[in-house]
Amino acid sequence: MMMFGIIGLLVLALIFFVMRVQSVQLELNKVKFELKTLQKNTKFSLGSIMLMSKQLTNSYRFKLDAMRRHGTLHGDDLTVVQFLVENVEFVVMQCCEKQATVEEAIKQALEGFSIDMAAVQQYIARQPVDVRVPWSKNTLDGYLAACNNLLMAKGKVTESEPVVEAISQ
Repeated sequence: MMMFGIIGLLVLALIFFVMRVQSVQLELNKVKFELKTLQKNTKFSLGSIMLMSKQLTNSYRFKLDAMRRHGTLHGDDLTVVQFLVENVEFVVMQCCEKQATVEEAIKQALEGFSIDMAAVQQYIARQPVDVRVPWSKNTLDGYLAACNNLLMAKGKVTESEPVVEAISQ
């Protein structure tokens, strides 16, 4: 009789473990599905960020070209601003994909360029507060705000004058 009790207890324990393994397997399948969905969403989001950063880079290039044509930027300043504008996409992707700081991404982007981080920092130090403060955050939103303010501050003066002259004539 005791033998049947022990066998019955072992059968119940076996049934419990089989049921537990099945429920864990179902949870694992749900987690795998959620992971695949999350990966698809992340891939889509990263692609969208890449597309927007390309568009932002093109917009900044257009503004920089206008500033260059108006003669508001030249020499080393032009080189630094051109570097910052040309590498917006790279910096954005490094910050989003690898969680790098802006400084780390810029240092990585500087490899192979004729300018160094000190030149970039000196140029930023000479800029107005609305460029320096966002830059000092060392975050992606600060970097984008600094680039935008950098191109807007100088662009406003040169772009508004020809419009006023054209209207007054």
